[in-house]
Amino acid sequence: YAVTPNDDTEGDLLDEETMEDILDEEEGEEGGEERAAMYSAATSTPLWVLPLYSLLPTHKQAKVFESIPEGCRLCVVATNVAETSLTIPNVKYVVDTGKTKTRLYDKITGISAFTVT
Repeated sequence: YAVTPNDDTEGDLLDEETMEDILDEEEGEEGGEERAAMYSAATSTPLWVLPLYSLLPTHKQAKVFESIPEGCRLCVVATNVAETSLTIPNVKYVVDTGKTKTRLYDKITGISAFTVT
């Protein structure tokens, strides 16, 4: 982590010619595949974008550890749990949104729900 905030944005990282791989922390599983598709379309350099979260089938999770096509860069869109519990080879940048999904319980209604904070 940087001691002071950096001026780099995700777009700058996607456009950077020397960038090898990115791990992007996504706050929830349901947004991972959509965000992966968005990143693929947002860059002129070939980007191999893969989602990673606990409910993703094992064979799809394993793809982040496989070799990527030549000339491509790897971008893993992951939850905060996946980001902190795995070591993925050749990741050069980690983009942390600072958001987490937390279960909150409402005592009045007796209902618990996940909230992104």
